[in-house]
Amino acid sequence: VPEIIGEQKISTYASVGSKKNLTCTVTGDPIPIFQWLHDEMIIHNNTKNFVIYSTENTSVLQMRIDNEDRFGEYICRASNPLGEKEVVIELKEGDPPSAPELSVIGQDQGTVKLNIKAHEDDDVEDELRVVGFKVEYILASESWNSALSQEFKMGGPYELKNMSYNTDYIFRAAAHNAAGYGNYSGAVEYKTQTLQTAPVISSSSSVFTLSSLLFVSMLLFVLL
Repeated sequence: VPEIIGEQKISTYASVGSKKNLTCTVTGDPIPIFQWLHDEMIIHNNTKNFVIYSTENTSVLQMRIDNEDRFGEYICRASNPLGEKEVVIELKEGDPPSAPELSVIGQDQGTVKLNIKAHEDDDVEDELRVVGFKVEYILASESWNSALSQEFKMGGPYELKNMSYNTDYIFRAAAHNAAGYGNYSGAVEYKTQTLQTAPVISSSSSVFTLSSLLFVSMLLFVLL
């Protein structure tokens, strides 16, 4: 009989105009066949608003939320000759968070340290509270199409490691909740510091210093 990996009933959020992925994972031998339903109707693959991606144990329903009719209960049914299991996913309407506040607070040995502050109302539903951030960054000479990104859990620390020295970067951040990522913050420009190296003492300087010490020692010996 197929076995569900994870919760059998799930709630998640999306907003009209966005895209949303619903995922269920079910194992079984023989490998189960997946089927998605909404309002007791079978969802067919590669239609205007739905695309289904399935592997041996996982099925993903990707949908375009073009109107409020897309909200409601979705069923992921996995079956094989030994039986079937269903995962119920309730898709609720909810907005992603607003853009956070981003600033660079310092640099240490190739690590850029950031401060990210979420903006959310005190009365926001617990299920829609910000749970993390995504930071994108580029060289000042690049476009955002070339951006690298890193995700962070709420609370930090928010640090980007292995950054180049003496380089102009541009950063931006977006907050994440159960409805997805919101808009990005304004771009923040920052130039990393030059690599600081320890002064090198030449061999001639070392010889000079040693000779000076010997001379002072001999002079003190004579005076005594």
